[in-house]
Amino acid sequence: TFTDFGSHLSIVGSNAVFLGLYNNSTESGIFKGNGGPLTTVVKPRDAAPVGTFSEVGYPATNGRETAFRASFETYNLEGIFVSNGGPSIEVISEGDSLFAGTLGSLPPGDSQSVPIDNLGNIAFLYRLTDGREGVAIAIPIPEPSPSIFVFSGLIALGTFVGARRGAFLAAGTVVTHA
Repeated sequence: TFTDFGSHLSIVGSNAVFLGLYNNSTESGIFKGNGGPLTTVVKPRDAAPVGTFSEVGYPATNGRETAFRASFETYNLEGIFVSNGGPSIEVISEGDSLFAGTLGSLPPGDSQSVPIDNLGNIAFLYRLTDGREGVAIAIPIPEPSPSIFVFSGLIALGTFVGARRGAFLAAGTVVTHA
């Protein structure tokens, strides 16, 4: 039984995802439903690509996948992930290479959710350790492509090829300022 809900609800068609609080609001998780039984997408202490999740943020859905921000390993390490209720796929995390730099942080947006469109494109704000910041878009390429994320810059020319993440290839563009 839920004792409270996060302030952000994401709905596409008959599919809804939300941040639900339970156990007298001492625990939370991301859940999805479409009129039948709810599915747990992810909750703290679930397996993360590295260790376990310590905190999960507001979700967004495209009806098939749920995108969310989460902390893992330590409270200070945050990333962006995608899940449909199975294993979570890491899109990018603090410390990863991005645009010939290192991702220092994922600044919060207005709702701190991660927008995902009907094609699975994920937009996010970023701040590199060298001070550059901007908006990037991760664009998935359907299987059976190798599982690599590629980001190419429009203004900050550069290419990022991440480590093996999941079952798709992603590419994106960026608008930056120093």
